[in-house]
Formats: sequence, structure tokens, C-alpha cells
Amino acid sequence: MSLLAKVKNVLSTLQTNGLSIAEFLSAVSWGDNECTLDNDVRGARTRFLHSAEFPRLLATWYSPPSSKRGKQRTQGARDILRKFAINCVKGVFEEEIKQLSRHVKISGKISAKTLLSTTFETIAQDIKGPDGAPTLYSLLYAAAESKKDETQKDPEKMLTAILCMLAYHNSSRNCRFQQLLAIFWKSCGLASKAVDVLHACGLSMCDTWTRDAISSLDEGNFKAIAMVVEFVKAFAFIVVHDNLNIPFRVSSQRIDHKNSFENGTASTVICLPPSAKPILDNKAEYARMANWRALRDRPLIDYSTIFKKHVQSMEYVNQSYKHHILQFVLSCPAFEKYAHRDDPLLAPPAPRRQLPCGRDHRTIQMPLGTVPIDESTYEGNSEVVKELLRQMGLSSVEERKRLATSRLIPWIGDQKTQVLLKGLQNMRASDDNGFDRMDWLIPMFGWFHVLMMISKQIFWVHKGSNKQTNPNYYDLKEIILHLLEAHILCCWLQVSGFQTLEGLAASNPSPAELSVYADKILNRYVTARAAHRSRNLPKDKKSQQDQVFVNACAFIRDGLTFYELLSSIREGDVGRMADLIPQLTIMCIGNGNGNYATEFLDLMQRMDNVWSPELK
Repeated sequence: MSLLAKVKNVLSTLQTNGLSIAEFLSAVSWGDNECTLDNDVRGARTRFLHSAEFPRLLATWYSPPSSKRGKQRTQGARDILRKFAINCVKGVFEEEIKQLSRHVKISGKISAKTLLSTTFETIAQDIKGPDGAPTLYSLLYAAAESKKDETQKDPEKMLTAILCMLAYHNSSRNCRFQQLLAIFWKSCGLASKAVDVLHACGLSMCDTWTRDAISSLDEGNFKAIAMVVEFVKAFAFIVVHDNLNIPFRVSSQRIDHKNSFENGTASTVICLPPSAKPILDNKAEYARMANWRALRDRPLIDYSTIFKKHVQSMEYVNQSYKHHILQFVLSCPAFEKYAHRDDPLLAPPAPRRQLPCGRDHRTIQMPLGTVPIDESTYEGNSEVVKELLRQMGLSSVEERKRLATSRLIPWIGDQKTQVLLKGLQNMRASDDNGFDRMDWLIPMFGWFHVLMMISKQIFWVHKGSNKQTNPNYYDLKEIILHLLEAHILCCWLQVSGFQTLEGLAASNPSPAELSVYADKILNRYVTARAAHRSRNLPKDKKSQQDQVFVNACAFIRDGLTFYELLSSIREGDVGRMADLIPQLTIMCIGNGNGNYATEFLDLMQRMDNVWSPELK
């Protein structure tokens, strides 16, 4: 019997029993109490709803095949199913928005802990999670993404903002995301009118709430400063401060109500592990540094010592350079399945002098109160130091006595700050006691400022001009590292003789062969000898000099120096950082940066002739 005959037979049977197709399906689908409890009906219903044909049947009802008799497509149940699907999705969305509220709801006053624990990434993960709004997120993702944009844009941040706006519209308590942005935009100096416009769009809290929240955070900061006083008494610590520029804008300017640009100072106390206290609270160490500053004929580090240190340190620096060269090729996609990457020949060199890590060696960072003092002058720095000592509870007579006899405080800032602090110490060198002479203060530049300085120098020398506006550090870092990786991978092709990295990987080189290739790259393109060979050709061959090759070698060497400094800071290996100081000094002198060259020379002087091994 054909399928059509079977269908007609079933339809005839239904008609004989006084049932339409709709009435039959309604009866099978929990039609009445008898149909619900009957085993045969229940079994047939279960098999139908769980069959593979059921989804296909719904799809066919929604979009039936076109009829051969007419040109117009059969309508089917498209409108009914669409309305039904929309109603179902509405219910799902309502439930998911309620679920999402648990992640973005704020109860009580705003706190620094709440703000610091809120990030785009954590909110996005909560939204996409099973207890967030996964269905709503996936539908919005499908609407935001097109085939053209699949490899170009990731709409995650935009979708996170949209869903947080919907949750905020549902309830004003669902404002974790909006609070974070409100504080951020206010800190950027955004005008009150603009904040209110963003609030109307659901992207921010209102300006009134933002001002009240900042005042509330100030109250919490006073409590935190009280905690700082207790920690400063118990631990050795470092002080870090830098200038702060805040624009204040008004919508309607008047004679007594104008836009202003305020200069201030932001500072942080970093409490060190207990092992540092015997070093920085030590009368013998304090006396040695005070006596050194009192000397007129101080033993100074000379050129031969610097050159000898440079030659010795470059032996270790070149080992790190070689490891970076190996890592560039091992981390490329072509070597993703390389089987010998754990071989000892490819392992990094041993740490030179790595800082201890673990629970017992954690530092504690605590911000101090921002002060409206311009620290760009001698007087400003003197006022900043006095104010920060007051905030830390070190302005009492007892604490001043400790600072005058035994306690040392490393004071970190940018290069200009160090010059001003050292100038203050020189101006007060004839004062009566150690506190007034500032014998307790150890000025030191911050290494993040060094990274910014080196990245700008590399950019100016190789790609730009020092007359341009300073580029963003993070953009510069990405540019330098991407170009460095590209140059190094090209060097791998040159020394190996392969046309592609895939070909090199397919040859399955042994770790020994990779090590030999890395040595060739180091000797041909990176070391001082390589630079000397590329630049100092005989007079009869000067016209044959490849200036592009010379510049590429110089960039590779400078880029590897920047990458090595970045890596050693990230890994806490102060020995590797110290090894780079002579090389960084030479780079600064070559680029005309006498300020930082002087700082590096002064640091080598203090490390060689002033500081004890423990203090270093």
C-alpha cells in the first residue's frame, strides 16, 4: 500500500470516528483525563514528541515546499508558529533577565572593593554562563555578527553593554556595570551634561549619584589610610608617587565659574614582606649611607669599570636573547605540534637573582589620599613628602627620631621626580639632623617609566621623529613586539635556508639544530660584533653597504633589549635587570637621552659603592 493510500485510510478512519486532525492531536496531547492516563496513548505521545521526525515536521509546517501547481509558495503555519515562537522566547528572556539581575545587582553603598572586583570580562562570563542570559546573548550575537565580520570584530563588549542596559532598565538596582562606567567617565573629566545623556541611554549612573559616590569613596579612603598607618609601623615599605592632572569642566562658564585644569599628586604605599624589615630598619645601613653622602671625595665608578661590567653582563644577556629567539619560532603556529619543546637545550637560562615568591613574600599595595600639590618643583616635592609622611603617621617626634637614625624609605617616581628629590637632599646636606637632611630617603626611578622611555626611543630612532606627539605606551609595545617577532622569524628563514616556517617545521629539526640556528641569528644579526661588521666595511666597499640591513640589525638588538627588560620585570629577576643597565646606558647616550643615562650611571654607582648586597 502506498503512503498516500495509508494517509487516506487514516483520514477516513478519523472522519468515521468524528475527529479532525486537530482534534485528534489535541486528544493525544493530554486531551482529557482518560487520554492522559491511558498507557497506549501516553506511549504513542512520548514516541512522537521524542522522534527525529518531530523537529523536521515543525520546520516543514513553518516553511513548506513550494507547490508545483502554482507560482505562490504555500503559506503553511508560518504566522502561527512565528507568533508562538516569539511568545516562548519572551518568556525565556524574562527568566534570563531575572537570572542576570543576580550578577549585576548592587545592594548598599558603593565601595572600592565592589568597583575593583567588576570587570568587563567577569560580567561577560556571567552573562554567557548557564545561570546568566545565554539564550538572549546567543541571539544578539547572531544578529550582531555577519559573515564579513566573523574574523574582524568580536561583538562581546557591545553585547555585554546591551544586556547590562536591559537589566538596568528592568531595575535601577542592576547597576554594577553602570557604576563602573560612571566613575571612569567622571575620572576622565567628562562634563556633567554628557554623563546625564549617557545615564538616559542606560550606560551610566546620573551625575548626582556619581558625585555622591566619589564622596563616599573618599570616606572609605580615610578608613583605609588609618589601616596604612598600622601597616607602616609593622612593615618596611616603599612609597610611589606621580603627578595627576584632572580637568574640571562646566557647561556654563562665568567669571567665577570657569573650566580649570588641576595638578595634583597620587601616591601608593607598598608594604614589603617581613624579610625586608631588618634591611630597611637598620642603624648600620643607615649610618653607612649617611656617611657616604657626607663624604666630599667619594670613590666614583669609572669608564673601565662600566665597560668591564658591560662585557661581563652581555654574556648573560646574550643567553636570554638566544632563549627569546628560540621562543619566537617555537610559539609560531607552524611549530604548534613540535614534539621536543621540553628538551633541556631549549630551556630558559637559570635565573640570575630572582625575587622569592609565595605566600610569605607577598606585598601589600595601599593608596594614599590624593593631594592638590603640584610636584613638578622643589617646593612641591618637599610639600608632597611632608604630606605623605603625615598621612602615614610618620610626622610625630618618635617617628621622626626613627627616620633620623635607623629607618630607610625607598621613594619611587619618574626621572624628574628623582632629580628633584636628590636636589632637595643636596640643598639640605648641611642641616642639623638626619631627618632634615633626608638621609632616610632613597630616591629611585620606576622601571615602568624606563619601559616607556625605551619604547619611545626605539620608535623615534627606527620609525618616527621626536617632534611627534608622544604615542601611547601600550600601542608602542605591541608595535615593537610584533615587528621584532617578524624580524626574528625572517632571520630563522635566512639561517635555515627554508622558504617558509612550515617547511622548517616539516623538516622536524632536532633541539640541537634549533640551538645552532639561534646561535647563528645571535652572531649574525644581534651582537655588537654583528653590528660592527655590518657598519664598518672597507673604504672600497662603502658604496655596497646595505643600509636597510644595518637598520634591521639595530632594530633587532634594540627590540630584544626592550623585550628582555619587559620579561625580566614580569618574572621578578632583578639580576637580569641589573645586567641590562650598562646596555640601557649606552642606548640612552646614543639616543641623546642624557637624563636617564645619568640615572643609570648613578644607579651603578650606588650599587657598586654605596648599597650593601642585602639592600641591592
